[in-house]
Parts: sequence; C-alpha cells; structure tokens
Amino acid sequence: MTVSSKKITGSAGAYFDYLREAAGAFSYYKTSEDDLAFKETWGALATELGLEHGITKQQWTELFNGCWNGEKVVQAGYRKVVDPETGETVTAPANNAMVDCMFSAPKGVSEAYARAATQEEADRIADAFKRAVMVSWHETVEGYARVARVKGERVTAKMLATPVMQFTSRPIDGGLPNPHLHCHVPTFMAVKVEDRWYQMDMVGIMRTAEFRWSVLDSELARNMEALGYTMDYSTFDDSRKGRVTFEPTGSIPELRKAWSQAHEQVMKMRREFEATHGREMRREEEEQARTLNRASKDDKEMDANPDRARWQEQARELGYDAPAITPGEPVEAPENRVEILTERLMAAKGLARENATFNDDTIKPAIARCAMGLGMVTVQVLACVS
Repeated sequence: MTVSSKKITGSAGAYFDYLREAAGAFSYYKTSEDDLAFKETWGALATELGLEHGITKQQWTELFNGCWNGEKVVQAGYRKVVDPETGETVTAPANNAMVDCMFSAPKGVSEAYARAATQEEADRIADAFKRAVMVSWHETVEGYARVARVKGERVTAKMLATPVMQFTSRPIDGGLPNPHLHCHVPTFMAVKVEDRWYQMDMVGIMRTAEFRWSVLDSELARNMEALGYTMDYSTFDDSRKGRVTFEPTGSIPELRKAWSQAHEQVMKMRREFEATHGREMRREEEEQARTLNRASKDDKEMDANPDRARWQEQARELGYDAPAITPGEPVEAPENRVEILTERLMAAKGLARENATFNDDTIKPAIARCAMGLGMVTVQVLACVS
C-alpha cells in the first residue's frame, strides 16, 4: 500500500470488516473476555475511561458496537459504497465502528529495518517509526482533526485508539511478504466532547491526510538521524508541490522497487480499470478493489515477528549486494534551519501554495510540510503557532 514518501491516508469501510475477521487484530492476542486485548491505547478518551493501561476484549467489543457500560452511546451510521451495476456511489447502512488511520514508513526505512546488522538495531528503527506514528496521530488526528459536530460547528474530540504494528505487506502470488513497516491505528468512531458522546464524522480525518504524512515523515526522519542514519532528501524547490521526500543513505533503489510488489499490483489494477472504463478509479472503487484482491496474511509470525534473515537471503537471490545499513554518529540538524524554514514558507510552494492567501487551517500543515529535513521537532514547531 505504500511507496517512498506516499501520503498516509486514513480509511474506514472495508477495514471495519477486516478487524472482525479471524485474520485481524485479535488473532495476535489470544485472550479471554477479561484479559487485555490491547496493552497499549492512545487518546484522551482512553484516560477518561480508565483504559490508559490497556483495554479488554469485552471493552473493545463494546466500544466497537457503540456502547459503554451496557448503554448505547452512539448510533449506527452509513458508509459510501459503489453500486456494481451503475458504478455510482451510494450510501448504505453500516456499523461505523472505527476509522483505521494507517501510517506507513518510506520503503527505504523498511529496507533499513530488513538489512539492519542486528535485531537490536532493527528494533531501534521500528521504535523510531512507532514514536513518529504516535506523535502524528496525537497531533493531527486527535489534536487537530475536527471530527465532531457540536451545534453545527466542527470541533476536535477526545478519542481512543488501539495501535497495531505490522512488519510486512500482503504477499503476492504466495511469495515471501515484502518488508513493510506500518502501523494501523484503529480509532473508535465513538468520541466525546466534554461529557457528551458523539459519532465521529470521519471527513475531518480525511482532510488531514497530507498533514499526517508531513508530521509522520518529519518526526521519523529526525528519529532516524538521532540514531545515526543519514538521509538523502529531495530538494524543496524541485519537489512535487513542496513535499520533500527522503530515503536512508545506502538504500538501494532497485531493491526498494523489488520489495514494492503490492504497490505495483495497485498500479496495474488502476491501469486495467482505466483501460476498461475510460476514466480513473474513484477512491471508493479502489478501496473495494483492494478488498476483493487482498491476499491473506497467512504467515502471521513473519508479520508480527519477522525473520529478517529471510529477507536478506532473498536480496542475495535477487542479485543484490545488500550489506547491513549501519548507523554512525547522531546527525546534527542544520544550524540555519529557521532561516531555511522561513524561506520555504514564503516561497511559491509554501504557505500560499494553493491560494493567494492562507488562514489558521492551513498554517500548521504548511509548516509541518516545509520543515521536512530540517531536524526540527514537529511538536515544538507547531506549538509556536497554537
């Protein structure tokens, strides 16, 4: 689902069904109703409900069904689906239980994880990624996305999420799953504003996609540099719409492509659809096609606790000399980063990239996007404009 520097998008719909399947999140947590199903929870709602140290399967299921303490707190809603006969998007009743905010690392970071010299170093990379995900979710989803309608106004809300780290993409043609560091952050649709429950309006989350991507990658790049990995950044002026991308120094582009089979499969699916229908796929159509063509993750152990030696052997079999990517000394941030950020913000691809003017809703996302590669702690930078 991800390639280098792809925007991270949150989606619901098909993923709600995925979480109910035996191959979903609960397959990794063999629990009774009273045992902790997830030991890690995020969000102010978790703290308010006393779940900051974990949530049981019974509690998780209750919230999934829009209930708490035996009472219905939010009602079932609707979701958009594509009518197979007409191709039109229609609404259908659905138990809108969660939104899966999925965060993926650039492929080069997943490659560095697979090629790390030791498991300890690989774990540091995975931890650097997950910490970046946590910052991005807290800052851009719970702290920024206006997901509740209160008296006609969209506002932020207290949320609860149960993050799940995974390490592989779905296999293609039954082969070895590709290295793919990603974190599902299923976020309950039942949210609270002050003391009142609301059904989340996920439009607010969808509108933060680029902001999430910017904060995630900025945090991840800085975390990786703090571990001693140098990054190869694209230039701001030449980048697409001012989106600076990066890959770790030492990454092999051909190997990254070889380990991006899922992305190639999606591209093929889009091309075939366009050739048949004479138009681009809509988002809902792509989501449904992904679901229909989704391979099963039968190798649960490889996904949850990957044997990295299998990837290293595969790289050799593919003809790549891929020694371990080893870290050096922590990389210092540029001394003139404030000047660089200011110059980027004032440039054509900065604050006024889309329009001649900007407002409070566009300042934070623009700063996060323009700060990529400058070694700034995103949270501190964004706090300056709060």
